[in-house]
Amino acid sequence: PCNLFPTPNIRSDNISWLYQVLADRWIKLGLPIDTRENIERGGFYTTVVRPGLRLISFNMNYCSPENVWLFINSTDPLDQLQWMIQWLQYAEDHGEKVHVIGHIPSKHCLASFRYITLSLTTFSYLNPGYRVYPIDGNYHDSSYWVLDHHTVIMNLTATNMHNRTIFIDEYDARDAYQMENLFPNDWHNLIERLKNDIDGQLMGLVYQYYTESYADGRQCNHNCRRGFLCDFITARLEDPHACDSLPNYFVSMIDNNMKNTL
Repeated sequence: PCNLFPTPNIRSDNISWLYQVLADRWIKLGLPIDTRENIERGGFYTTVVRPGLRLISFNMNYCSPENVWLFINSTDPLDQLQWMIQWLQYAEDHGEKVHVIGHIPSKHCLASFRYITLSLTTFSYLNPGYRVYPIDGNYHDSSYWVLDHHTVIMNLTATNMHNRTIFIDEYDARDAYQMENLFPNDWHNLIERLKNDIDGQLMGLVYQYYTESYADGRQCNHNCRRGFLCDFITARLEDPHACDSLPNYFVSMIDNNMKNTL
């Protein structure tokens, strides 16, 4: 069933058959044979992309609030976090940089996660798309930092109208959001700019790109924008105070009236 991913200790609804198939397919596509054990255990793995750069792939289905099996055990049910800690320590000890990838945002598992990408799935009121992440190059002592991200969308309306797939270059993050880099502090500064002008043009642009240009900022009022920004700064789902720093609608109205008066 959709969104139901029991852990291996659940014998009544075991899905080991699924992970065995994934292991076969992924190894056939190029993953090394030593990734099989963890893929068959829970759909996660690590491998070296090139010397100095390690990839850790998480199975985020065990971080999803829609997975009701987590009510039985939501504290690292597959020991993925402990496994990742061990590999991060290994990478640090051996001078490796690490990129962590996963399927969905990990607010249920990890305190923060950067560079959440868009979906190819055709959800309602959302154009599908994909994102390309240029990283620092393959040279000695490369940082392997993510330098930017470029988003391409498929315009569903035009695609259906012309009966052919129409992709559009939507935006580059640093240019669109006027960011020097994509480091955590740069994202923090962007959030602060949005908080200080929640009804402004930039926040409208962020909303437009969130919908992959299905809608624009005019279709998201103040409360919509506040809720949207609240999602941005909420690192963990169960944190009730993450958005306390955001001005509510009443306070914002007073501030705006004061500015107009002055």
